[in-house]
Amino acid sequence: MQFLSNVTPPEPPFHQLMMNGYYKLIDNKLIFLLFIVIMLDICTGLYKSMVQKNTKGKPHSTKGIIGVLKHMTVFFSIIIIYPYFDIQGLSIYVDSFVLAVISTYVISIAENWGQAKLPGYQYFAKYLAKLQDDYDGRTDSEKLTDILNEIKKEHRK
Repeated sequence: MQFLSNVTPPEPPFHQLMMNGYYKLIDNKLIFLLFIVIMLDICTGLYKSMVQKNTKGKPHSTKGIIGVLKHMTVFFSIIIIYPYFDIQGLSIYVDSFVLAVISTYVISIAENWGQAKLPGYQYFAKYLAKLQDDYDGRTDSEKLTDILNEIKKEHRK
């Protein structure tokens, strides 16, 4: 029986490793946190749209469906790639990526919170561009184009 002690069992096939990786995701705290922040972002975004005064911010089905599809794409993309990185021993990289995605969702939640004027929004207002008084949602090049068009109009007069 001495000769059997040196034999190592064969490594399971790749598909079994991937399935085990998917099963492990059920208990992964980062994935759970990602799910929670996505749900919070959806809820705060929906609430924000309900209290908007202008029609541009009001809810409509197209915007809602596109938003939910974006959230699902982000979540399921991470779910699909996470076990692969974990099997390769690169879980620190995918964990860092998940943390970055979570942080962007936290910023989105804070923006929704501030735009809905929920309690404490003033704290976020000084840090987030969307909550600044001078924010109009346009890029710098769009603003510059508008300025140049105004100059052209004045020059023609």
